[in-house]
Amino acid sequence: MIENFISGLSGYLQESFLLAYLAVYLGGVLVSFTPCVYPLIPITVAYIGGHGRGSRSRGPALSAVYVLGMAVTYTLLGAFASLSGKLFGQIQSNPWTYFFMGNLCILMGLSMMGLFSLQVRTPDHR
Repeated sequence: MIENFISGLSGYLQESFLLAYLAVYLGGVLVSFTPCVYPLIPITVAYIGGHGRGSRSRGPALSAVYVLGMAVTYTLLGAFASLSGKLFGQIQSNPWTYFFMGNLCILMGLSMMGLFSLQVRTPDHR
């Protein structure tokens, strides 16, 4: 049953250019409701609200710049990923990638537990 739905939907998306864009847009909206987004909402609202003081048009202008900046960034990243073909899939399925990312997570966890600390140096501005 689900295979029939997916194959039918795939056919509709290939036939209609507008429907394909609508499906991608709705998919992006649904992805924006993931739990990791919720903690950033008050931070974003506070930042835009704090910097938007002064005139009524400054807050909406800052919001538009924020949204457009994210849209352009993720559009470029998505276009690069799609134009690179199977490169990202090959990198992600490589066992060395799993090994590297697993060890990186272990190291960062050990750092959070206080085994060692990462020192960040900033340049002197004289």
